[in-house]
Amino acid sequence: MKVSKQPTGYLMLKAKSNSEWDSCDFVIVEASKSWQNLMSKRLVLLQDFRNDAYFYSHAYWDAPSGYFIHGFEQQDSISFFLADQQCDWCFVELSGDELDALTAPENKLDAHQMCITGSGSMHYKAYGKYTGESFWTESIDIPSVLEKLKT
Repeated sequence: MKVSKQPTGYLMLKAKSNSEWDSCDFVIVEASKSWQNLMSKRLVLLQDFRNDAYFYSHAYWDAPSGYFIHGFEQQDSISFFLADQQCDWCFVELSGDELDALTAPENKLDAHQMCITGSGSMHYKAYGKYTGESFWTESIDIPSVLEKLKT
């Protein structure tokens, strides 16, 4: 897996956890045509709420392709991306069974949610099934991601 400057079918978002013993560095989102259409539809559905000064976000039962841990001892583009404080997401190139080979957190994650704000930003969150510990991603701006995927 490597970071791509060109749009691909996969997004990587930085992720974190409040666990004292388990970690999470990133999630992978398959940005398929159906995902893009779903995000567009969800943005349209939220239009009515944008005028409500007290509206913050809408939550969906939805999950990324997975939450993962990265070995920072590796000197690759993913390590540099995760260390970069200015970038919260990027496109990545995945080949073959690479997604299945990534290391997941030890927690069994449950109650997966996608939260979308009135401004069009979204993030994922999940909880350890037996620990209740939180796992979440950085926010991304859906309209800008969809625009980049069109090119």
